[in-house]
Amino acid sequence: MKNDMSRQVLWGVGIALMLSLAMHLPFLNLPPYSQHVWRQTSTLNVADNFYEESMNIFLPRVNQRYDGDGITGAPFPLYEWVLASSYHIFGNQFWLHRSLSWLLTVMGAFAMFTLAKRWWKIEMAALAAFVFYLFSPELFYDGWIALPDTMALAFCLWGLIHFERFWNDGKQNSIWISGVFFMLGGAVKLQYLGIGFIPLGMLIRDRNKLNLPVMLQLALFGGLAVLPALAWYRYSAGLIEKSGLADFGLELKPADSLEMALNVVQKNLISDIPEVILGFVAFAGFLLCFFLFLRNPDRFKHPLFLPILVFSLGFLVYHLLELRVLELHQYYMLPYLTILIPLAAKGITSLSRGKWSLLVVFLLLQITITGFRMIPSRFAGEDKMIHPAFWDEDSREALRNCIPDSSLVLTGPDDSRCINFYFLHKKGWAYGSVEELFVQHDDGTNMDDAMRGNCEYLMTSDTHIEQSLLAPYLKEQVYYNNGISVYRLRPPEE
Repeated sequence: MKNDMSRQVLWGVGIALMLSLAMHLPFLNLPPYSQHVWRQTSTLNVADNFYEESMNIFLPRVNQRYDGDGITGAPFPLYEWVLASSYHIFGNQFWLHRSLSWLLTVMGAFAMFTLAKRWWKIEMAALAAFVFYLFSPELFYDGWIALPDTMALAFCLWGLIHFERFWNDGKQNSIWISGVFFMLGGAVKLQYLGIGFIPLGMLIRDRNKLNLPVMLQLALFGGLAVLPALAWYRYSAGLIEKSGLADFGLELKPADSLEMALNVVQKNLISDIPEVILGFVAFAGFLLCFFLFLRNPDRFKHPLFLPILVFSLGFLVYHLLELRVLELHQYYMLPYLTILIPLAAKGITSLSRGKWSLLVVFLLLQITITGFRMIPSRFAGEDKMIHPAFWDEDSREALRNCIPDSSLVLTGPDDSRCINFYFLHKKGWAYGSVEELFVQHDDGTNMDDAMRGNCEYLMTSDTHIEQSLLAPYLKEQVYYNNGISVYRLRPPEE
């Protein structure tokens, strides 16, 4: 029976991978677009600059650099560096970042499979966890775009697994492997170190096992897992202060008011987690698992109770400190999948009552709902969330070619300060509104800074630019297509 089950699980894993790949392949070689396009292009700009300027991973560069070198602080750019390395082999192709993100998502799915199997000792639950991870609606999308979170989550999940192998199985080398995974995942995105709340809960639960040699070993593990990541962010903050380029915010963003906090929390609980983070089928499994937990008279004695409690309390604090971000950016909740998916897998397995046919129905329903939820809205929606001139390959190339690569540009309106630069493949100044260019400061205005910095071109989608404050700076129009204008600039005194 065990071999039959293993064969069924293997088939299930293989079919899930093929379905995921088949559902994503039509969108393989498309430029960044749709939800979170600002984050996609900021990531890709850093990768492009590694590839074209310097592969020094300690000096990430952004494109809104004015007349400087663009070096600034950012989360540890391992994702971008790996992507840039692949450019040296295959060239700068859109399909590379999508392939990298998908492979990292698969890496995370196998980690979730392993974690669920360790926790529940049930192969059906492990398969369910694998599918729920691969077809979490948010990950289904985020695992196909240039988002470093897919790397951070996968690394920290494997860090958790190797810590369990050390703590529960006595495999001594696993603690150092765990430390390296946590270190890398936490440096890529600091919040994913919070997955370490589960090991902390395990230590509280098993405090009778703590003695001096073990505590020394754990202290070295903690230093390896945490200190390099914290050191990177301190170093990164120094780069931001030195350059003045704050493209990557490293600060906390709590709610501005109690009303806002209540609205965001309500949206996260009622809409985001059931519909986007877990998906409705997985959420039903999670609710059933929680109900079974409440009915269990020995619920507080379960070995996972304390680890999950500590994890939940730790991320509750994190959630409250990031509410302004969590209003619109659901991917900041991806660390929650660490406990949500194994619990959902346990619940859906209980609902299946050991019947593979019933489990397959539930898993296919999860896959189907995820596809209908995400493909029309984010993959194939009419609103690409970028200018049409950037979407069309011919006009995109024409825009790039009408400005010399060596020239600095001014571009806008672009509140992201990175989308226009990515598609133009240029560096310089960006603005959200023309008026902000003429705000006075000690040395004049931002426009004065651009002209002193030898800014030569303006690329704009503002159809009223010739009647704006920028009119005296426009020398001649060198390109126009589909609502995008490119002007050669001149100082107004000429």
